[in-house]
Amino acid sequence: MNERNIRMRWSRSAVAWTVVFVALMVILAAEGIAEWRNGEPAAGIVCWVIAAVVSVCALWTPLRIIVTDRQIQLCRPVGRLRINRSDIVRVEEVSSGVVLNSFRVGSGGPFGYWGRWQSDSLGWYTLFATNLKDLCLIRLSNGRAYIVSSRTLLLTIKQGVSG
Repeated sequence: MNERNIRMRWSRSAVAWTVVFVALMVILAAEGIAEWRNGEPAAGIVCWVIAAVVSVCALWTPLRIIVTDRQIQLCRPVGRLRINRSDIVRVEEVSSGVVLNSFRVGSGGPFGYWGRWQSDSLGWYTLFATNLKDLCLIRLSNGRAYIVSSRTLLLTIKQGVSG
């Protein structure tokens, strides 16, 4: 079985957003811990909420894509999204403008770009990206759509799918 492991390449803006987000969360947590030690119990709750938000974001970070003869696996620290190659009906390039003009439920920069997004032209789709260049739309037979940042993936899939 052929297997191709594609590492996600991070854009400068995704790295910058992640650094700013983590720095802000560290500052807020430090302030919360200081207040909590001074007798403010609500500050302790704020620290736990900040830790939970950062943890969830970090656990959903796009890491790599594994392409086999049967599946495409979108890997993150907590689980994988699996797409059967036989379910793919269309693969095409997508401009970053589609993503930038979408409504998002997920991350729009810190820890990459991921989650469920919705645009007027594509409807709802799952985004799995660390760079808004070289975006690849994967449309499935059940109507689901995925956008992934990988020109390598686009070329690999197109070899086996007419679209």
